[in-house]
Amino acid sequence: MSAPLIVCIEDDPFSADVLRGLIHGARPDVVLAVYPDSADILSRIEKLGQIPSLFLLDIHIHPHDGFAVLQMLRADARFRSARIVAVTASVMNEEVDVLRSSGFNGAIGKPLDFDEFPNLLERLLNGQEVWYVT
Repeated sequence: MSAPLIVCIEDDPFSADVLRGLIHGARPDVVLAVYPDSADILSRIEKLGQIPSLFLLDIHIHPHDGFAVLQMLRADARFRSARIVAVTASVMNEEVDVLRSSGFNGAIGKPLDFDEFPNLLERLLNGQEVWYVT
């Protein structure tokens, strides 16, 4: 069985580095692809040669925001059942309701909880929904 592939789309370099460190610290076996924007995202993912186990999407990315990327992924048969989780600072109750109703499989609030993140990641890789927005 191949190692899980996680795709992160995060435009803030510091946040991307934090995600890399937390993911590889918790699961060194994971293959990780981090993109600083959402341009040509479907073709970039296709070039990876493996269906991702998990997508972690910043909501405020360009040129397509996290909601648009979610729609693109859900419209593609290969990713229709993929685990897609928002990683965002937009975690007010109303915003979380919008994330839920849009079809995300979870949300993790920023700033990330370094102690809890490994557990959240494991739950996501095991197919669970995670709504952790403290």
